[in-house]
Amino acid sequence: FNEGIGCNENDNEISMQMDVSMFKPQELKINVSNGVVSIEGQHEEKNSDNNGYYQSQFVRKFSLPTNVREEDVKSELTRDGHLKIYGRKQ
Repeated sequence: FNEGIGCNENDNEISMQMDVSMFKPQELKINVSNGVVSIEGQHEEKNSDNNGYYQSQFVRKFSLPTNVREEDVKSELTRDGHLKIYGRKQ
C-alpha cells in the first residue's frame, strides 16, 4: 500500500487520490458522515504453502470543508487501482 495521497482543489471541487491497487474493490469501504470522509481497506492472503497469511489494512479520515455537502461527495476506482474521492463546492 502506497501511503501517498494527492489532494487537489479548484474553484468548483476538492479531490483526493490514493493508490489502493493491492486491494480488491470489495475490500474497500468509504463512508461519509458528520463531515468526515472515512476510507478503510483490509486485504488478507494465504501463503503459497498454506502455512500462514499476509494481512494489510489501513484507515484514513479527512474532514470535509464546510462548503462541500456530504451528499455531493462521490468516489471512483480506476482499473489500475487508484481511488478518487471528490466533492463539488457550494
